[in-house]
Amino acid sequence: MHHKNTSIFQKVIPKKNWSQTKQTFLIAAALIVVSIIGRIIPHPWNMTPVIGATIFAGVTLGKRWALLIPLVSMLLADAIIGFYNWKFLIVVYGAMLIIGLVSYLSKNMKGTAAFLARPISASIFFFLTTNAAVCFFGTMYPHTGVGLIASYISGLPFFGRDLLGNLMYVSVFFGMYEFVKRTSPHFIVLPQSVVK
Repeated sequence: MHHKNTSIFQKVIPKKNWSQTKQTFLIAAALIVVSIIGRIIPHPWNMTPVIGATIFAGVTLGKRWALLIPLVSMLLADAIIGFYNWKFLIVVYGAMLIIGLVSYLSKNMKGTAAFLARPISASIFFFLTTNAAVCFFGTMYPHTGVGLIASYISGLPFFGRDLLGNLMYVSVFFGMYEFVKRTSPHFIVLPQSVVK
């Protein structure tokens, strides 16, 4: 008797959604790989794909991947390059998750203003939270308002690189997505309802 070669995922996921789910998984896996590589190879300080991938996932893939992609890519990359102060780590990871969630919540906002607002606001939020963590959880600055201001001033050059990198990677990810969507007859535009 001939048996169809059906994976466990196809048994769980409705047939009509299988191709969409598989495509979503492949895109998410590619974003994770790119984010990991972008962190472990030599790169300009603070210019990595993680926030860009997180924003793209929130807008395009859904809430689940907006949270999983930064979490998995950060954990795996840190496992390779080394973990750091656990308090600072929690702030960094938490900031990434909040960026992913806000990106998902803003998915229905269209236009150039929304496109630019996401990486700009994410960069500002990440700058404010992580430099506050550097001040209050580290030893470089006094744990005071003056120390916080000093931390922000010292971090300004890194903010510029972070902002530039986020704008660049968001443009690359969304640009590639639109190119493939328009040129590939097999590409499926995933509805948010499938990947919430």
